[in-house]
Amino acid sequence: MQGNAKAWGRLCGWGLRRRGEKVLRSIWSYAGLALALIVAAILIVPGFLDWSRYAGLIEAQAEAVTGRDVTISGDVRISLLPTPKLTLGRMTIANAPGASAPHMAEIESMTAELSVGSLFRGDLNISRLSMKKPLLWLEETPEGRGNWLFQNGQSESPDAEATVQESETDSAVRDALDVLPPLTIGEIEIEEGQIGLRNLGIGTDFEITSINALVGATSLNGPYKAKGTGLFVGEQAEFLATLGEVSSEKAYPANVSLTFKDAEAAFSGIVTGRGSDIRFDGAVSASAAADLAPALGALTAGQPVALSAGVVATPGGITMREIEAEAGAVSLTGGIVATAGPSFTVETDAVLNRLDFTGFDTAGLPLTVTSVANAIRATIEQAPAGAYRLKVEDVRLPSNRLSNLELLAEAGGDTISVKSLSVQLPGEAEAEAEGALSIGGEGAYFSGDVSVRGNKTSELVSWLNAGALPHIFSAQPLEKIAAKASVFLTPARVSLDKLFVDLDGGLISGQLATSFEDRPQVEVSL
Repeated sequence: MQGNAKAWGRLCGWGLRRRGEKVLRSIWSYAGLALALIVAAILIVPGFLDWSRYAGLIEAQAEAVTGRDVTISGDVRISLLPTPKLTLGRMTIANAPGASAPHMAEIESMTAELSVGSLFRGDLNISRLSMKKPLLWLEETPEGRGNWLFQNGQSESPDAEATVQESETDSAVRDALDVLPPLTIGEIEIEEGQIGLRNLGIGTDFEITSINALVGATSLNGPYKAKGTGLFVGEQAEFLATLGEVSSEKAYPANVSLTFKDAEAAFSGIVTGRGSDIRFDGAVSASAAADLAPALGALTAGQPVALSAGVVATPGGITMREIEAEAGAVSLTGGIVATAGPSFTVETDAVLNRLDFTGFDTAGLPLTVTSVANAIRATIEQAPAGAYRLKVEDVRLPSNRLSNLELLAEAGGDTISVKSLSVQLPGEAEAEAEGALSIGGEGAYFSGDVSVRGNKTSELVSWLNAGALPHIFSAQPLEKIAAKASVFLTPARVSLDKLFVDLDGGLISGQLATSFEDRPQVEVSL
């Protein structure tokens, strides 16, 4: 009996343990299910919440740093699966007062993928930042202030102080960023981006469009590496750029290479300073195929062009020194100083060993009066304002050669002022001219004074005949000549006023005018 009681007790104890284990398993099952539901809610529910109500907080923080109106008009979304993401819809940053465009920057959408592990470490690591159709306009306002200089949280009204110290900008940005955890960025993806440059005093406005690139950055200060494609002044190109860790205290390297279909260029050097004191010191190299432009191929006899130079670039301008360019037997040396500001000006000093026009017919570009006049007109219209000094040792024409051409000119508006022009002609002759190239009703024209001196007049007149140029002297055994006149030359006609000619001691004076028609009209008063 006692044995049966013990057995019954063991059986009851075993049953109670079994029942307890079942209850415990049930509790853990429900707890696990509840935890799973909580985790699922944490991961899934954020995607259904309206985070756009918090756009104002983001706008306020951005405005505190820039002093500009920042608007997020698109949706704000947060998702945690498969990786944490913050997505902002259309966002704009207002331009500076007086700027030509209402917005300095526009982004159609931006997505930041966050690293979960970094959040637990108290860091903010953006593994990938994707920007769709970002647009950036860089320009100077009529007051001469760059729109990329912010007012550090103060209102940018036209009455505001126009000259804000760069140190204050740095301090304000640092103060705003100090409240954020340490930030690192893995890579930045740009899709269909665009950069526009306006009113920067560089003589022209241009855009870089259709930018598709991948930018690697270890922090907001770099170093950076970017690789992608874009349209540079309408030409498709691949680019590769690297930039060291940006610092106002020490120099950092900067390198850019561009590869076009028929040309390539590379810049390399170091950057110092910041803001208005930033400076690039380095070198540039470039090469282009002869078929990049028909005129280029004609001038270089079909040889590719290679160029190298030292470069110094600041917000105030660009200096290219020790320029060396070669194309086969043709070489050029010299320097260029380009000054930015309210008006863009240049100073050039170049020496060219050869200027060969004999290949133009072969290239299908015959040197006619019309083609030369059109080229001169394009030069007048497109030449930046400034001073130009050029020396050409050998000028090859279809009919003969000229030598030691020296030109000193100044360009501005629709006029190129020829301060002095001298060239050695056939027949041991030398010609000099000064005046102006302008554009009028008959196209490009020259108005000024011309003089010619020579010791073999017959050779000079023979060359003029071979060149199919208007002349008044037949090929006679004349020797010395000294002539001068006031000249008005257009594509249609030429007139010589105050003409004075000394031929072997015989003097002629008066006026002459003729047209460039098949049957020219000639007016002579001697």
